[in-house]
Amino acid sequence: MRSVVIVQDDSDFRDSLGKFLQIKGCDVTALGSAIDFYDTIRKKEYDLAIIDPGLPDQDGFVIAKYLSSNTNTRILMISERSSIEDKLRAYESGAGFYLVKPVDFREIDSAAAALIQSHSSHNKDVLKKPLENNRGKWILKVDKWALNTPEGDEVSLTAKEFMLLERLATESSGGIVSREALLLLFGYPKNKHGNHSLESLVYRLRKKISKSQDTPIKTVNGLGYSFIARIVIL
Repeated sequence: MRSVVIVQDDSDFRDSLGKFLQIKGCDVTALGSAIDFYDTIRKKEYDLAIIDPGLPDQDGFVIAKYLSSNTNTRILMISERSSIEDKLRAYESGAGFYLVKPVDFREIDSAAAALIQSHSSHNKDVLKKPLENNRGKWILKVDKWALNTPEGDEVSLTAKEFMLLERLATESSGGIVSREALLLLFGYPKNKHGNHSLESLVYRLRKKISKSQDTPIKTVNGLGYSFIARIVIL
């Protein structure tokens, strides 16, 4: 029996697709958030993950990258977003197919069957990449919501701290994430109160990483923030 995990925040779509795949003979787990996904994936590995890029608590592309780097699970992404940039990002994250809503469930089933067959015929020998290859680097660990320093220390993160680092990581090595983008990400108002909340979050995270606050998280005056060191997402 094919095992499938659906990670979609649209409950109507999630439930309908889950019932359809169950009728098709799949063992289905349907989830609405990234945090539920990580709780579940620690207990069981699935043949296929059907992921929405626009989850409420984490970018679905990060989940796809985690799965492609650490498991044998095949990835199918389904979204209302149809831009070529989203499609390319999905494939770069390890997705085998990217389908745009509205989509016929029969097409999803066919794509799922093709991906699972590929999983069976080309199974990976290694489930997890050895951390030794990443010694001396900053590592953002998706499954633990933690940051490993180059010295090997592990820093536990809150949800917002993780989201901040994940967003900065996509623009790593000096790329700037605008203040406005971060205010929007956290739902902070675009006023002095929202800016204060964002600055407090950054301050607490820097302090957590290093008591001296000497971290790669840098403020770019008038623009936003950047993470100036290489960071690996696992």
